[in-house]
Amino acid sequence: NAFYNALYGKGHPHVREQIADRSKLKEITLRDVEDFRDTHYRAANSAIIITGGFDMQLAIQYVDRFFGKPTLRDRRMTWLEPKATAERPPVPEPKPGNIRVMTEVDKERVQTDLRIAFPLAEVYGDDHAALLVLANMLNEEVAAVRQKLGASYGVYAGVSAERPNISIGGALDSAKAGVGTEAILAAIQSIRDGEDFDRRFAFARRAVLKDMLNAQADSELLAGRLADAARNGRDYDYFQELARQVATLEPKAVKTQIDKVLVPSRSVILIQGPAEGVKNVVDYNKMTVDLQLPDVIHDEDDD
Repeated sequence: NAFYNALYGKGHPHVREQIADRSKLKEITLRDVEDFRDTHYRAANSAIIITGGFDMQLAIQYVDRFFGKPTLRDRRMTWLEPKATAERPPVPEPKPGNIRVMTEVDKERVQTDLRIAFPLAEVYGDDHAALLVLANMLNEEVAAVRQKLGASYGVYAGVSAERPNISIGGALDSAKAGVGTEAILAAIQSIRDGEDFDRRFAFARRAVLKDMLNAQADSELLAGRLADAARNGRDYDYFQELARQVATLEPKAVKTQIDKVLVPSRSVILIQGPAEGVKNVVDYNKMTVDLQLPDVIHDEDDD
């Protein structure tokens, strides 16, 4: 929670506050849980997505069997009754605070985990196509770091929609964590500087478009994409339109996002791992630690 407070600003909707008084959990009864289920987990609030080579007549029979008739429970027909909710207000822009670097020592870890994140208000919006291409450009650069240095088996960049942000990082060899972090930071800076931009952009746009088209041909991937659209309040043809936007995307749209999103003063760096790995990253890169989280405490029976 400290990481997301630093990334979005305290009180932002993307920050999910923890329960301050855990003793209140004891007050929750089975009836409370059932009432929550009756209110929110009902067919009218869900979307049933069927993809793949199904016999549609058979599929419809299953849908009718499990969802077609309301089930009376506790004398209430709650399963199929829709719950009217207020329209979700627009999410405000994140307002990161002054914390840029956070550390957390975990003596049980062998590798050092690094995460560099840049906050977003939303992903499913006008800039979605540009953000996907930008994330792919970053991913290609940090992949090169992974391959050349051999400091990690997995350093990646991506865009997250659940808590909107672009993040870069992964698990680093603790002995090489400092030089690995330096290379990752340099890779991000090369994107900001626009080095060989047109070529990088063309390859990234092609990769994103290929991934989107492949998802259309895979029933499981397609169902996942349609579910993502539904959860984010979008139509089922959202990803088809998004693919068209990617195909016609201009370099200047990505450059605009670079200037807006990849701003060092908006980033938050989280370093987690053994003390020597964390120290390696901080000292090698001459970082100032703004927040040192308490050391991770493991139970004796932790595996």
